[in-house]
Amino acid sequence: MMRTTTLKLSAILAAALIAVSSAASAATLSIVGNPIAETSLPGNFGSLRTADGTVDRNDALFRDNNGNLVLPAGQPAAFGLSVFNSSNGAGGGLALSGKSEVTFTYLGFEAGNTNTFSSNEFGGAFFANKGAAASGFGDTITALFDSGVTPFLLDFVFSTSGGGGQSAENAGSIASGLTLAFGPLFNNGKSVFAFLGDGAGDSDFDDMVVRIDVTAVPVPAALPLLVGGLGVLGFVARRRKRTA
Repeated sequence: MMRTTTLKLSAILAAALIAVSSAASAATLSIVGNPIAETSLPGNFGSLRTADGTVDRNDALFRDNNGNLVLPAGQPAAFGLSVFNSSNGAGGGLALSGKSEVTFTYLGFEAGNTNTFSSNEFGGAFFANKGAAASGFGDTITALFDSGVTPFLLDFVFSTSGGGGQSAENAGSIASGLTLAFGPLFNNGKSVFAFLGDGAGDSDFDDMVVRIDVTAVPVPAALPLLVGGLGVLGFVARRRKRTA
């Protein structure tokens, strides 16, 4: 009887561990709304620079040594963009399912304007492409996102000095002439590149580029079951030891 009970409890504990693991892996990104599909990218797309404006990150990101457009590891076989602007941007953009830690990584810029990237979720900290506070290639900011609703649109915004100061907000308004674009989802739907087109006229969307990665936060719903099961297993083990 004790062996049967122990086996049942072991099965319960295994189910609890699977539940926690599933919750931790559930968070994924998606693009919602009515994006414009852009598959024909200009020849200078992906020619990014670091903060000093002199180092071309081109080969390291989107092109090979021959100048051909290539994909970051794990991306789909074709590189197209989902583009939002002033006519289709309101209420659309990048959405997240599940409570998650979101990491934003600054990858560089092509813009002549001064551009920034920010979110209310990390208290006013932001990436800047120029000036005394210019960000370095690979700088990251991580924040916990949890709206209680699944899926929900992420809170972040690109801003530019162009046009007297304008912005392109995910899930919000996008100033006339600006574009907010996303590459194909990769890393099993947990990663994407976000692009700003700041309206300066080159129409290649990469005036500022940020990578976005999500890491799920385990949901603790199964933890009481797990702790209780461990306690019962310990009790049963002690009983069996005394009986022996």
